[in-house]
Amino acid sequence: MDDNSYANVGNENQNIGEPAKVIDQNSAINAFQSIATGQPVESSYPAAPINVPKKTNRMPLVILIVVCVASLGSVLFAVAFNNHWFGLAEQVAKSDEQSGEVEPITGLTKEKAMDFLKNNYNIRGALPDGYVGKEITDAIIANGTTIVSEVNMIYSYDSLDELKEMAREKYTKYKDQPVEDFEIKEYKYYAIVTPGRIKGATSCDHGYNNDCDSLLSFKRKYYDYRQVHEKSEEGVTYVNNYANIMTKDKNAINEILRVHSVLNVGIMGHGNIYSYDFKDDGDKYVLTTYVVGVGANSELMKKYNAGEIKQEDITNPYAINIYCRRFAADKDSGAAYAMQTESGATEDLKSFPITVDEIRTLPGYSNSF
Repeated sequence: MDDNSYANVGNENQNIGEPAKVIDQNSAINAFQSIATGQPVESSYPAAPINVPKKTNRMPLVILIVVCVASLGSVLFAVAFNNHWFGLAEQVAKSDEQSGEVEPITGLTKEKAMDFLKNNYNIRGALPDGYVGKEITDAIIANGTTIVSEVNMIYSYDSLDELKEMAREKYTKYKDQPVEDFEIKEYKYYAIVTPGRIKGATSCDHGYNNDCDSLLSFKRKYYDYRQVHEKSEEGVTYVNNYANIMTKDKNAINEILRVHSVLNVGIMGHGNIYSYDFKDDGDKYVLTTYVVGVGANSELMKKYNAGEIKQEDITNPYAINIYCRRFAADKDSGAAYAMQTESGATEDLKSFPITVDEIRTLPGYSNSF
């Protein structure tokens, strides 16, 4: 394969800090203004992937700032974008596979969206049944609202010896530190490495960034995720991460893209995925995830940015937002990437205004407002 066809998927292992809190209407309006004027919105989320203290109290991505940034897309979304988008009706009509028996996203009402958020709360965001293997969801260990251990995707492997060496490097921070014990279990397309320290753990206080996390590594013959050193014409060397799906099997590509959409989406996370569909789109396969979130009303934000409404017109800036993300695998090169809409990494579909009192009835959201 030609390396020029590979798609940059951002930095490996990006971690989430504690979300900033939105406590009143003025804070929300100020964030609207900050985004509209191009000024930064104050937030504890890093503007670029960095190592931050881990195992903090991680509430769902419900606060205004995160949703606003998600709408802007490419700044924090840790995968490369190609300039494609599709209409929702076309996406649903041509889908080869849709998730479960849930009602189509086009028929979702505010009440049904609230029921979904109430009945499907998960500290890392909701996933449809069977979206990824149980071994992945079981590897995420939480103690109340604190994540003790989660899953980080690392580079692909050819042999178990190669994977063991990568795991040793991840779990051993200093040369004089004893090598951490860990267990490797292989599955059809990947292997999961579990550190011994998380057995029976209710907290992770070792002090390192990833020492309590499990690691997922794809078998390279299915999904080649790797680091490449590239030199520019000016002689500057850049280090980039690339991902290519190596198999041509449609069912395998479907499953691999779903894992990709959960573990390789950067610090924004996958959100509360209500449903998904997977389709053959000629030169590529496309996975679409339909996501339900709470934060700034994306419809109001568009009107504010366009100058159609003023600050004094905004009496309630919050909403349940329905949006989608699309992930693709190029049939020819195998390049795996997130597709870009006109507005960025996500495409807004619906916004249902919601009051602060209503938000406080949703699991995981009550302490954020």
